[in-house]
Amino acid sequence: MNKPNNVEKPLDEGLQAENASGAEEAPVKQAAHKTSLAVWDIASPVECASAFRIKVGAKCAHSCSLAGLGVGIYDDSGTLQGFGQLSFDVFSESVALYWLEIELAAPQAEGNYVWEARLDESRLDIGGFDIEGRTAGPADSVEPVEHAAAIKGFSFSAKAKAQYKVNIAVVGKDTQAYPGRTVVMLRPYRNYTGDDGVAAFEVAPGQYMLFARADKYEDYNEVIQIEADLDLRIELEPSEYEEDYRGNMIRIEKPSS
Repeated sequence: MNKPNNVEKPLDEGLQAENASGAEEAPVKQAAHKTSLAVWDIASPVECASAFRIKVGAKCAHSCSLAGLGVGIYDDSGTLQGFGQLSFDVFSESVALYWLEIELAAPQAEGNYVWEARLDESRLDIGGFDIEGRTAGPADSVEPVEHAAAIKGFSFSAKAKAQYKVNIAVVGKDTQAYPGRTVVMLRPYRNYTGDDGVAAFEVAPGQYMLFARADKYEDYNEVIQIEADLDLRIELEPSEYEEDYRGNMIRIEKPSS
């Protein structure tokens, strides 16, 4: 009995026939994996011309290992200010966030600055290793995967060397007693009151905006000039409103007299 002529060949036979003809399959290029950067533990203000440190983390959208990739820190003129390589260990309690700590030199002049962290673009094709039991780093058995560049800006301020000690005691105007934990700022310096109700600072001479905030009290604002050591006592006005657990402002009930 003759076989019908219109029977199709199985798909794998067709592929084998094509491969046998000597034609090479074109390699399929993977799209570059997206990456992102995070910068934290940024001291601000820093003392002019002093050393300070920041932490930088990098993550691939596909959880590839980025261990060994370089991270550069660039100032607002595009000049490289620091460089380091991502650790082979992920940051504690994170998923595939590879990180490093970089030491930098603060600018000579006072001011507010915006710098950038950048993944080293010349080495973005060495990754491609997932975190499920594989050893990070290049290997012949795994084809490198390209990773897109990432940039993350961060800001800080530089101030002249601190010369004066400033102690700010906080009380409520209605009670003349410590109102509890209070955030106090001599912008850009920031601190919290201790158990004694005092927030301590070491600052450079100059003019500062003094700000204080405590629960159930109005915000305090005052411009002060500091040219020597200073002990200052401020009184906070009681507020008519407070924030509830939902973030809504509600009127504070006054005790009946």
